[in-house]
Formats: sequence, C-alpha cells, structure tokens
Amino acid sequence: MKPMKEKWIYAVIAWVLCMTACQGKKAPEQEAPVDTVIEIVGEGDEYERVEVPNSTSAEVAAWLQTVSMDSIERLLCRHNGKVVTPDGKTLHVFITDVLSSRPEDAMNYPFKEAADSLYIGDHISTDGRVRIIDWNTGMGGTCPDNARYTLLRGDDGRIHSQGKNHGEEVVIRLYQLQDNKGRTIYLTHDYFRGSSVEGSGWVAAWCIQGDTLSPVKVFPRGEVRVGTGYGIPDWYFKTNNGEGWDWLFEMVGRNLYVPITDSLQSLTDRYNLYRWKGDHFDLMGVVGNRRLHITLKDYVALEQYFVTKDYRVRIDLLADGSLRYASWKRNKQTDSPPDLVIKGGRYEENRGYMFENDGYYYRVTTTESKKQLIVEKDGRTVLCQNIE
Repeated sequence: MKPMKEKWIYAVIAWVLCMTACQGKKAPEQEAPVDTVIEIVGEGDEYERVEVPNSTSAEVAAWLQTVSMDSIERLLCRHNGKVVTPDGKTLHVFITDVLSSRPEDAMNYPFKEAADSLYIGDHISTDGRVRIIDWNTGMGGTCPDNARYTLLRGDDGRIHSQGKNHGEEVVIRLYQLQDNKGRTIYLTHDYFRGSSVEGSGWVAAWCIQGDTLSPVKVFPRGEVRVGTGYGIPDWYFKTNNGEGWDWLFEMVGRNLYVPITDSLQSLTDRYNLYRWKGDHFDLMGVVGNRRLHITLKDYVALEQYFVTKDYRVRIDLLADGSLRYASWKRNKQTDSPPDLVIKGGRYEENRGYMFENDGYYYRVTTTESKKQLIVEKDGRTVLCQNIE
C-alpha cells in the first residue's frame, strides 16, 4: 500500500498545466457545477487536495477557461485555498494561472469572498488602471513567502499582467498622484516581515510605461522608494499585536509620512515628512505623530500607548531623559487636548513606569503577566484597570 503522501501526489490529475492549450475555447451554454468536475479527497488538512476523478486534463483545462469567476472563487474558498496541481504547486500558482490566462476577467472581478476567507490582498488604483493582488503562499514561517500579481491597463487600452510567484513584500495601500506634466504616479506602501522580530516598510513610486508598471524616481537623491527597517517587539508590537501596519506610512493630501527609528531600530513614532511638489517629493524634516495634539509633539520617542476600560494613555521619552504621561477619556482622540499631563516620570525595572502628581502616584506595569494602570493615594489604591 502506498504511503499517504505518495498516494496524495498520484491521486491529483493534471488540470492546470494544460490551461494554456485551450485559449479561445467558447463557453458552454450551461456552466457545469464545480462538484461535477472537482471534489475533495483525503484525510485531514495535511492531505486535503483537489482531484479530478472522471475528466481528462484537456477537459479540466477547458472548464477552467469557460467557467465563471464566481465558480473559481467558490472553489478556492470551499477548499480553503488548498488547490494542488500534479507537480505539487499550490494556491499561489493556481491563482497566477487564472489571472494570467484571463486578465480581462481578473481585472474586473471583485474576489471579495476569497479576500475575506483566504487573506488575499486586493488593491485598485483610483483611476482603475492598476490592480495589485497578493497573498501568503503558506510557506516561509516567520518570514512569510508571498506571491504578488499586478494587472494594469496599458497605453494600448488592453489589460496586461505582471506576475511574481514568490516574493517578500505585500502591499498595504495603493495611492495615486498626478504630476504637473499630466503623468499619473502610483505609490505602493509595501510591508515585509523578515522574522518574528524584524520588519520593514517602504513607499515605492511607479508609473505605467506601455504595458508595464515601472519604478519612477520621484524621491530625493533620485530614489524610487523611501522607507525603514525596524524591530517589531517594541511598543508597536505590544500595542498592536504586530498589526496595524497601515498607519505607519501615510499619504495625507500632499504629505507623505515615513517613520524613523533610533540607533536600535526601534520605532520612535516620529516621521520624515515628504511633500509632493508636482513632479517630485521634497524632504521637509522630522515631525511628530500627526494624530497627536500640538502641545505634546515635543518628544524624542514614544514609549507606550494603550487603552484601559476608561482611559487612553500615552507615555513619551523627552529630550532630558525623563518620561511624560498624557491621558484622555477613552472616548476622546489623541489629537484633542489631553485631560492630564504629568512630567518627570521614570522607569523602574521591577515596578514599571512611575509618575507623581499632586499626591497621586501613577504606575503602569507592562509585563506579560501583569499589564495594568494603577493609581494610588496615601498608600491606598484608588484605581486599577487592565491594559487592553
């Protein structure tokens, strides 16, 4: 009896490799249901796969060319993306083959269900000429292996595709600018996680040249992108559980905010401000978080940011080495005047962040076992709330 993995390989019938042989085949009058062609077999997630038991490779390839995009999406979602081809390739190759063989369909199809259930990133430019689809291939571990596919409407009016089966970065946002010469500039905010502790992000500039999306030099010193590498396990990781990459790099009007780090590559929550000048970006200098009230922007680096049941709290490192505590009622935003500001704070290894104000002692503990905001007066605890 053959081992399960060997049986797994032999059970799968060729149905993607012949896709290119059936270009131009007309759609049947009535689409065959997915289940008449493809079914799931095997035991458990490890051996889950797609098999075509009663069809030839040519028939399956023909079906993939004529079936609706709705059916293709249902296929992906129903099998949780575990589509395996005869040579062992998985979801990312399947998607790439569909996108490359049917670019017009792929350019306009929403892929909403697949984006939600399979974590497929989908970004479309404001003018509708550029669409970038990317997804995690499931390989790479703490350094994810991602696939990226770009569809664009070229200068000839046709849809063209640029595929990249394996890569590092994924797109977080896609921006669009118009320069003073009538040229459209596309900006991608890309994110790459190198390991559980290393991340990096950048903004890259592109323009359509013929049938290709090509990099364009619009940043200082003739660069095509600006960005930074950073350590993940600092306030950013603790506050956002490693998520929230979308607000580190932002394009707001003509202003582009790019985060900067300290000598240890820790994020400071301070930003290089680039301003669009019509055909290029100028570096305007370093600024604080744009969402922070103007009275609080004189800091060196953000130490902690968190919310409790009733409060929103921010702790900053100041130029003199001391710490500043600022808090708001939870329903307020940080760009509003703070309800309380305490300067002259310090950090103690075993006790956390310590502040004193008018006889009240504020302590913030951020260890894995105890994350709390504690307020004491005359040796008595008057407030104790968990950090969320």
